[in-house]
Amino acid sequence: MVDRSFFLDRTLTVAEASSRVMQALEHAGVENAGVEARQLLVEAAGLQREDIILRPQMILGKLQQQSVLEWLERRAGGEPLSRIRGWQEFYGRRFALSAATLEPRADSETLIDAAFELTNMHRGHHAPLRILDVGTGTGCLALTLLAEWPNATATAVDICANTLHAARDNAVALGLDNRMTWLQSNYLENVEETFDLVISNPPYIKRDEIQALQVEVLQHDPYVALDGGKDGLAAYRIIATSLLNVIPKGFVILEIACNDATRVIDAMQTCINDSRVKVAGVWQDLSGCERSIAFQTIS
Repeated sequence: MVDRSFFLDRTLTVAEASSRVMQALEHAGVENAGVEARQLLVEAAGLQREDIILRPQMILGKLQQQSVLEWLERRAGGEPLSRIRGWQEFYGRRFALSAATLEPRADSETLIDAAFELTNMHRGHHAPLRILDVGTGTGCLALTLLAEWPNATATAVDICANTLHAARDNAVALGLDNRMTWLQSNYLENVEETFDLVISNPPYIKRDEIQALQVEVLQHDPYVALDGGKDGLAAYRIIATSLLNVIPKGFVILEIACNDATRVIDAMQTCINDSRVKVAGVWQDLSGCERSIAFQTIS
């Protein structure tokens, strides 16, 4: 619980508020409490980042204090800051969140880097690529690629209609909806076209490990976007069974659990069992975990 007596003080300064928010977050067990405290204070109170350093004695108004207190109570209760403010940054762009979408995370930027590397090497930056995003969520993967590749188009697939609505809102906000197609489908079930690049951040948490996840994930990310089945590989097997139908020649790039490349590759190759599909590479995230794998399909 947050001690409300720390707030709603007529003389509460930016410096005092920053210290009190940090203490409350530390007491709640929030990691990187100092960083989050400054971020929460800036966004909840409508400050500039430099105010914390350059104007520490500035008095916060009553409405600013009320907003900070509300945000703090939610954050201390386990709600991620991104959910409270309603958006998360991914690859330098803002993506609005909803209850139906997984929160974009920095780990997934490794998938984007892999796509840039492979496609620029084999097709070039201005190639008219056709992209399929399986389990689109906020749309951050497909929309990031479209923003970087001016001649690309994409089809975003998701099983949930509300998720597709949220992703489309992000496409409109970024001015990219005219190059997107939206399809409600369970993985590749309703996909009839073929593509040059398939990308996906599928659910890969082992089912019996979900309850041990951080409260920020367990209570606020949609369960369907987390549950990878008994061994965490169910989604990869489903994708593998129809892969050659949608991408007879091109690349498939998938996010994986940390250092799970060998298991995912074995599962995919067992399902596909076709010499036309080869491993094209494994990419590590900034922490050194294997985070994305790519397959190349050759017709």
